[in-house]
Amino acid sequence: MAKQANKAKSQAPTISDNSSLVTRLIFDSPRSLFIGTLLTVLFIKVGTSPIPNFGVVAAIASNPFQYPTPQDPDGFYQMWNWLTPYLAYLLHLNTGNKFLALHFILAIGFIAIVTIALFRKLPEHQARTAFIIFLAMPVSGSVLFWICYDAPALFLMALALFVFKNKYALFALGVLLGMQDFEPTVVSFSAILLATWLSKKNSENSDLNFKSPSFVIAGAITGRLILTILFDRWNLQATSGRLAWFQKHLNEMSQQVMQSPGLCLWAILGLAWVVLFLHIASDIKISRTILIPILFLSVLVFTTADKTRVMALATFPLLSVMWLKNESFLKAFNKKVTVTLGLIWLVAPWVFIWETNLYTSTFFGEQPGLQSTMLTLRAIFGF
Repeated sequence: MAKQANKAKSQAPTISDNSSLVTRLIFDSPRSLFIGTLLTVLFIKVGTSPIPNFGVVAAIASNPFQYPTPQDPDGFYQMWNWLTPYLAYLLHLNTGNKFLALHFILAIGFIAIVTIALFRKLPEHQARTAFIIFLAMPVSGSVLFWICYDAPALFLMALALFVFKNKYALFALGVLLGMQDFEPTVVSFSAILLATWLSKKNSENSDLNFKSPSFVIAGAITGRLILTILFDRWNLQATSGRLAWFQKHLNEMSQQVMQSPGLCLWAILGLAWVVLFLHIASDIKISRTILIPILFLSVLVFTTADKTRVMALATFPLLSVMWLKNESFLKAFNKKVTVTLGLIWLVAPWVFIWETNLYTSTFFGEQPGLQSTMLTLRAIFGF
C-alpha cells in the first residue's frame, strides 16, 4: 500500500513539471503557433472599438480642406492628425466604414512590422523574449483598444525604428509623422536622444545613437511647417492646437493626477513596469539611461485625459531601442525569467486609464465590451 502511494506521488505533476511544460510551449513550439496563440490572447484580453471622437476624424476625411465642426473650436487640434484623412480622401476610403477599416489595418500592420522585425533580426530565443516584452508594453494593446489616429503614427514609427536606416528615408518618415502626429513624435524621439546622451557606452546598444532620431525629428518639424503653410493657404484658421488645449485644461489634468496618482503611475508603463524592474536588476549602472527619459516622458500624464493611450505612443520608440532591439539586454533574460514574465502577462488584466477611470478591456468593464468589439468587427469586415 505504501509502495502504491509513493508511486502515485512520484507520478503526480509537480510545480517544476508544469513550469517545464510552459517553458517548452514558449521556446520549443512552432514559431507560427507561438505568435498566433499570443496575439489571439492579446486580442481577447483587449478587444477593439473606435475612439469616442473618431467621428470627427472621419468627418475631416470627407473634406480635409475644411474643419468640420467650427462650433467646437476647442477641438481643432484633431485637424493636425491630417495625413490619414487626406490619404483616405485621395484613395476614396473615406466613406462608410472604409475609414475605420483603414485604421484597423494600420493597427494590425504596426503589430506585424514589430513582430516580423523581431524574428528576422534577433536569434530565436531573444526574439521570443522580445515578443513577450512587446506584449507587456502598453502600446501593443492600446493600438487595438481604441482605433484612432495613433495607428498610422505607430505604423510610421515602426518603419523608422525597425525597417529603415537610411537618413533620407528616416527624414521622409519624419515628414509624414509631422503631418500625422507632430507633438508625440518630437517628444518620443527626443527621449531617445536623451537616453543616448546619458549613455556612457553606446557600444552596449548599437541602435542607441543621435543620428536616427535626429533625422526623424527634423522631418517631423518640416512636416508640421508644411501643414501649417497648407492650412494658411486654405484659410483654415488654426483656432487651437494641442498646446492651446493643454493650457486651457491644465488645472483639470493636474487634478486628475492628484486624485488618482496610482492610476496615472500605472498609465506610464502599464505591465512594462515589471520589465523595467528587471532592467534595473540586470544592470544598475545603466538604469539612469532609461529612468531619466521615462521621467521626462511621464510629464505627459499632466497634458491629456487619454493617459494610457498617449503614454503608450510616447514610450514606444524609447522602449523599442532600449529593450526590443537591445541584444545585450535581452541576453539577460534566461528562460525562467521570460516564462515568469509571460505568465504574468497572461493572467494580468489589460488596464486602460482615461481621466480617473479604469477600464480592464472592452470585454470587461463599464462599456458594453463584447458587443462593442463585435459591432466594430462587423463594421470593418461587413459581416
